[in-house]
Amino acid sequence: MIDESLSNVPTHRGRVLVIDDEPAIARSIQRILQGANDVVLARDAADALTRVRGGERFDLLLCDLQMPGMSGMQLHEELDRVCPEQADRMLFMTGGALPPEARAFVDCHVGALIEKPFAAADLRERVRARLS
Repeated sequence: MIDESLSNVPTHRGRVLVIDDEPAIARSIQRILQGANDVVLARDAADALTRVRGGERFDLLLCDLQMPGMSGMQLHEELDRVCPEQADRMLFMTGGALPPEARAFVDCHVGALIEKPFAAADLRERVRARLS
């Protein structure tokens, strides 16, 4: 028999990379997650890609889907080419209406989207579930 009271206890302290071009949002997410995780911030997708190419590895990459320069979709595509295991660990965030290509991308990655604004508890739960 499993003690369900332990089901809410994180089984793994994750290393999470938060990728968002809005520093205030990234810092807020860091504050929400840092108690149970080691949280690293990337200012944009290019910064995240540089980190991964440089050998850094993460248990979860929490990435804004729509950013100037390189989008979350483009980052996923590049990571899939250079480090596929990191691409498989992405969870995307969005706060607006998605253009058709982004909607198609999200539809192909079922369960990999969390919509802003989200409650802190919802974000923690989604991250915990992905790390389990």
